[in-house]
Amino acid sequence: MDMSKLIQRQTGFTLIEVLIALFVFSVGILGVGAMQLNSIKGNSHARRISEATNVAADQIEQFYTLNYEDISDRGDELVGRNYQISWDVTITGATSVSPEFKTIKVFVHPNNQTKTISLETIKIKG
Repeated sequence: MDMSKLIQRQTGFTLIEVLIALFVFSVGILGVGAMQLNSIKGNSHARRISEATNVAADQIEQFYTLNYEDISDRGDELVGRNYQISWDVTITGATSVSPEFKTIKVFVHPNNQTKTISLETIKIKG
C-alpha cells in the first residue's frame, strides 16, 4: 500500500487539535465562573441594601406610632450587629398656611459598607 493513500484515509483529530479545543473550552468556563462570582457579590450587596432600607422604614413606622411631643430631636441605636441607626428631627414652626411639623430623617449605616441609607418623613402636630 502506498503511503500517500494511507495518509488520505486517516480520519479523526490530532492531539494538538484536541489540546487546543480543551484550552478554548477552559478559558470559556473560567469566564463563566468569574461572571458567577460577580453575580453572587452583586446579589449579596443588593440584599444588604434592601435590609437596611427595611430597617429605616421600620424606624419611621415607629415614629408614626409616637405622639408628636414624644419624638426626640436626635437619637442613635444599634440594631443587632449589622446596622447603626441614627435620626435627626427638625421642627418647622406653624405658618398661616401650614401647621407646625417635624421633619424626621432616618439614617441607617450598614456595617462593612460605606453606603448610608436615608429616609425622610414629616409628622404634623395635632
